[in-house]
Amino acid sequence: MERCLNPSYSLGPTFETVTRGLDDGATLAGLWLSGNKLWSVDTANTRLMTFTDSLAVPVSLTSPPDQASGIDTRSVNLEWRSASGATKYEWQLDYDTDFSSAPFEDDTQASSVRLPEQLKLATTYHWRVRVTEPLLSPWSDTRSFTTSLGSSVIAPNLRSPGAGAKSVGLRPIFQWSAIAGADSYELLVSTNTSFTNPVITKIGTYALPATAWQSDINLDYDTTYYWKVRASGSSSYSAWSAVSAFTTKSSPAIEPSLTIEPLPALEPLSSQSTAPEPYSPEAGVSGVPLKPIFQWSAIAGADSYELLVSTDVSFIHPIIIKIGAYALPATAWQSDISLDYDATYYWKVRASSSSGYSAWSAVSAFTTKSSPAIEPSPPELTPSSSSESSSPPPSPEPTIPDWVKYLVGAMLLTMLAILITVIILTVKVFRL
Repeated sequence: MERCLNPSYSLGPTFETVTRGLDDGATLAGLWLSGNKLWSVDTANTRLMTFTDSLAVPVSLTSPPDQASGIDTRSVNLEWRSASGATKYEWQLDYDTDFSSAPFEDDTQASSVRLPEQLKLATTYHWRVRVTEPLLSPWSDTRSFTTSLGSSVIAPNLRSPGAGAKSVGLRPIFQWSAIAGADSYELLVSTNTSFTNPVITKIGTYALPATAWQSDINLDYDTTYYWKVRASGSSSYSAWSAVSAFTTKSSPAIEPSLTIEPLPALEPLSSQSTAPEPYSPEAGVSGVPLKPIFQWSAIAGADSYELLVSTDVSFIHPIIIKIGAYALPATAWQSDISLDYDATYYWKVRASSSSGYSAWSAVSAFTTKSSPAIEPSPPELTPSSSSESSSPPPSPEPTIPDWVKYLVGAMLLTMLAILITVIILTVKVFRL
């Protein structure tokens, strides 16, 4: 007897031969079907044959629940209800619902299977099951689940402000290590270790998208603060980091002074990450020149490195973009543009090769130096302060009134007329 579960399959139906329970030489005449039961008459042995197809319906999956999240990769069990008459099952696990090249699949005689500890963190998987012996059943419905960020011991490492740091600015830059698979990070800052009334609460929809963030409020002078961070992703969370503490600077006196504490040494990235590690400018450093030198660790096999620098942690409008054809050939580069004075910048880098890209590095932040004070120009010298001011001023030249000029002119004309008259009279006297 031939059995087929997909008679209308476009690529051709699959038939299975059923002989279990039939004697050699049995001859079946007539077929009657009701539900999953089939009747036929064995005319050779004169008896009624009944076949109950308990495997014509899909296997029912039980655990994990569909679309479950936060599944621990160290203990994932796939479970389903046993099918009547089934002796072997086939299961498949894939990143999508296609299952054309499932990375995990196998057979089992049990109604459950424990997955290997090779699943990726914060990743969604799809799975299904069917019976393969003694006959095929249809594939079960497809379910999915999402793995957690990791075990409970995985948590970010706090970097800046350093543990026990003193004289920290009122708007500090908080920085921590990255967690593989994290979508965002939650930050709490409080004046007490129980975090009952935190002064900074970046959780839920206010979670931070990167591993560095500058406070958007002013903290109080000369106050000790406690802070912690945890990673968030795929509806799951890492453990909270260890609590770190720092103390803000004292209230300025007449002449405020600035104390810069040395930054803690950066810890190497997790072995799960292949991203470069930012070296310089160091995390949280201030007073950086306007054309800083960026430096990071090398990645084996990298042909070049892509660099982004921005004034916001989301890198929506980066001011330095060295990607694609503009990628950098080495692990150090000096900015070819001048940054702004007294501004906080965020930067990240990733490696590039012919086979693809590494993950982006953790985001690092720094603050440029303050604008230099403008010295007042020397006062201009006035005539009263010049070296010539000791000499007496020249006397003004006398002026002659106009009426005097007219009087003198009239007198000269009169004298000239008299002189001419005298000359004429003298000439006449001599002629006589």
